[in-house]
Amino acid sequence: TKEQPKNFVYHMTDSEYFVNSLKQKGASAVDPNIGPGTSRFGNKFYVAGDKVTSLMEATSPSIMLRFSMSDNARILDLTNPDIASSMGYEMGMTHADVQQLMKNWDLNGYDAIKYPSEKNPVGVNYGVINPTILTFEGVEGL
Repeated sequence: TKEQPKNFVYHMTDSEYFVNSLKQKGASAVDPNIGPGTSRFGNKFYVAGDKVTSLMEATSPSIMLRFSMSDNARILDLTNPDIASSMGYEMGMTHADVQQLMKNWDLNGYDAIKYPSEKNPVGVNYGVINPTILTFEGVEGL
């Protein structure tokens, strides 16, 4: 049987400590609760669907990390206009407005939130709720 291509996602960091932790522990080193609570969807581990979006989203691009994402991950897909509309989500909302809106969402059973990038019109991002859907694949060159 032919192996399916992996679904890669990317994360930028400037932390050598985090990179070393990933090399030792794999994705179990990811703690979504230490992410900035002021980010769009609050405390999540944020990854981009491609390298370009990852670079455009990064505040301090230095080390690009590559992960594969499980094909079985349950994703709340806000790139789907019907789903986004049913959840009340719109592009351009402030982070505070999104976080307020999320108080009405039931994210039980979801592993990540997929949403359009605000910084790359053709890119997508994921706010990862459950890091076990990720497998650390290595460091990418910039």
